[in-house]
Amino acid sequence: QTTGAKAAVVARHGTPSREIPKSAKSETMLPPRPQHGIPSRFVLTLAAIVGFAFFLMELVWYRMLAPLLGGTTYTFGLILAVALVGIGIGGAAYAFLGRNRVATLSALATTCAVEGLFVVIPFALGDRLAVLAALLRSLGSAGFAGNVLGWTLVTCIVVLPVAIIAGIQFPLLIALLGRGAQDVGRHIGAAYAWNTAGAILGSLAGGFGLLPLLGALGTWQAAAILLAVFSAATGIASIRAEKRFAALLPAAGGIVISLGLLLFSTGPTGAWRYSAIGAGRAKIGSTRNQIHDWRNARNRVVHWTTEGVESSICLTKANGLALLNNGKSDGNVKLDASTVVMLGITGGILHPNPRSALVVGLGTGTTAGWLAAIPSMERVDVVELEPAVCEVARRCGPTNCNALDNPKVHLIIGDAREVLLASSQQYDLIVSQPSNPFRAGLSSLFSQEFYDAVRTRLNNGGILMQWVQAYEIDVRTLRSIYATLTSVFPTVDTWQTTPDDMLLVCSQTPIRYDVAALRQRIEAEPFNSALQNTWRAIDLEGFLARFVARTSLAVSLARSRGAQINTDDLNPLEYAFARTVGQDYAWSLNSLKNTARLQQADRPPVSGGDVDWQRVEDERICMHVAEGAMLVPDESFPADQRRRAQAQLNFMKGNFSQVLDNWQQQPRPPISPTELAVVACALADGASDDCLPYIEQLRRYQPGEADAIFAHLLIKKGDLAGGTQALLAFFERCRFDPWPWASVTSLAMKDAANLAAQAREFANPLLQALRQPFVVYILNEERIYNMVSLASRISLNASIEAMGAYEPYVPWTREILARRLEWYRDGNDSRTEAARQDLE
Repeated sequence: QTTGAKAAVVARHGTPSREIPKSAKSETMLPPRPQHGIPSRFVLTLAAIVGFAFFLMELVWYRMLAPLLGGTTYTFGLILAVALVGIGIGGAAYAFLGRNRVATLSALATTCAVEGLFVVIPFALGDRLAVLAALLRSLGSAGFAGNVLGWTLVTCIVVLPVAIIAGIQFPLLIALLGRGAQDVGRHIGAAYAWNTAGAILGSLAGGFGLLPLLGALGTWQAAAILLAVFSAATGIASIRAEKRFAALLPAAGGIVISLGLLLFSTGPTGAWRYSAIGAGRAKIGSTRNQIHDWRNARNRVVHWTTEGVESSICLTKANGLALLNNGKSDGNVKLDASTVVMLGITGGILHPNPRSALVVGLGTGTTAGWLAAIPSMERVDVVELEPAVCEVARRCGPTNCNALDNPKVHLIIGDAREVLLASSQQYDLIVSQPSNPFRAGLSSLFSQEFYDAVRTRLNNGGILMQWVQAYEIDVRTLRSIYATLTSVFPTVDTWQTTPDDMLLVCSQTPIRYDVAALRQRIEAEPFNSALQNTWRAIDLEGFLARFVARTSLAVSLARSRGAQINTDDLNPLEYAFARTVGQDYAWSLNSLKNTARLQQADRPPVSGGDVDWQRVEDERICMHVAEGAMLVPDESFPADQRRRAQAQLNFMKGNFSQVLDNWQQQPRPPISPTELAVVACALADGASDDCLPYIEQLRRYQPGEADAIFAHLLIKKGDLAGGTQALLAFFERCRFDPWPWASVTSLAMKDAANLAAQAREFANPLLQALRQPFVVYILNEERIYNMVSLASRISLNASIEAMGAYEPYVPWTREILARRLEWYRDGNDSRTEAARQDLE
């Protein structure tokens, strides 16, 4: 843009150019002018159009490549770099190949058609590119350079050919405006100005109009059609001006092929857009059938999508509704509840009387909704950058206390930094839960300047609750996080919400851990329900089990080598997280806990009562089991604790008989909901009535789980009618209660399928109970699988109807495809031929 402006000024006001020697003006050195003149206004309009189309595609590339490349700062830099390299190659190619050629409108029409074709080809490749990107993630085993190589290959396929043609177009446009050195400065300046104006218009129209209106895929197609239309228009103009029909054959061919590919290709599907390939979390397998199965699974679980201003938003329903932002999961209503519920609730427990709160990031609305449920809370402000996320929060109402319907919750669409700096509102609690800091720009919410802004908005005694991932992070990055936080807050206590998620509790004053006050607070609502439903904790010991380290550990890490403060001017975190995304590191939260134990910093400074620290250690074992993480007990565990840990480990493996062997070798009865469920399930599996007292204890905390385990007992004892009634009660509860433990829910669905195999008279009511999805689609894929299995015990029609829940993205396994073909064929279903082809 600057170059074009300078050229225009020099052309109008600059010093006279040197006299061109007559020899240089000879006709042998200048290409002949076409016989019919070309209006400069027409050429400049074309310059604006190609600029519009190219920048429109840049927006599409940024949006569409983020799921494949990770959406990091490297993603945006790489797309820009490849685009500029391509433009440079195109300009050099024109200088070399077009030196002695006449600039014609037919040539320009051809470049528009070829550019449109190169725009369409990656669209037509569709999920094949996504599969390639996923397979290239294996290059990451060679380190960051391997990832960069894979990213570059994918980017070059999508961006480079289009950029090369764009590089050819621009000098061609200038050449169409004149010949030789006459008015060259004015022509370059005018071409730059019109091309830049078109580019600006394209970026504005794309970002504020076309992307929200048509979506990324629709805008992609629109850009290709636009190029095809203007290629055709330029071709028609060239017929009038040049009368060269044969020269338009390449352009006509490019247009036909482009439109044909657009018409007959599916384009990218959910496998591209909603599978977190760029984050290294897409497990696609290695065979063609495994890849096909993965693609079907990703498309099958898509529940709702929309194109937002900032990103593509999707809700999936594999196991609880999950928010995907540009393909990256930013919250699952059930799997992430231990984090998103307790981020706010932990602060609400630790603060003596919270009245106001600010939440950075709406997400599923869970943090804001549970904070607003605190009786003392008067106002909860939520800052969200992407307006489309509001619909996500509404759909997740059953797990977020219907946050957006609560008058205490005030939604602010905007940037959290701006809100903190511009607002005069003060808060008792501020919860910062942005997406992962490897996403471009998000590490600014982990900077010293951001925390300075937070500090100014906190009341005396106010608390910042900062979420930090404990996965795909190296020790140096962790030290930088602690260095940044401790540079602003004297108190930084470390907690964990799950085995892989940290919660840093920060304040200007030390956090008070008054035992009596905390016990009283935990018994009140909504704290009691939040602890039971997410952390499966019932008392202070269960709460303190998530405590990791005192401030002294944070300070020691902040002062260690490599700890660099993250600032707006020097932001190492953005690049550090972008380098480690998708990588496995030996470091884990267990390492941090061991360090804290060695420094005697693993317990908070409690006062005003006693804490059963042995129970706290037992609850830490339960935490891993409840979150589905394997914790193998070692010799550092006391003998009795090791037996309790081994019992829960065997429960996770399904070894119920060994659960009892382990548990009976230690002295105390089960206490927490997790221990009660583990022991009760094991006893019920052995048809022992000894489980009944434990079931009734469990019913106080999780009544649904109690029904499911009681059903298991009755079935094992041969009371199939009673077992059916108990299962129906449990499944009915699952329509409104999202909190039963997944392990127990899975056991209940397996019991239903097994019961139907034993007694067909009970199969139909159980099938009807499984037809309707559970609340917020908890365990939805597992529910459908068991529904199909149960239906096969009833009738052919029931089987066909159940199989329809998988269509059109059926699991790509021989067993299911063969069963599908058999049922459709026997039922004379119209989908029989498609089922036969799929199996073949």
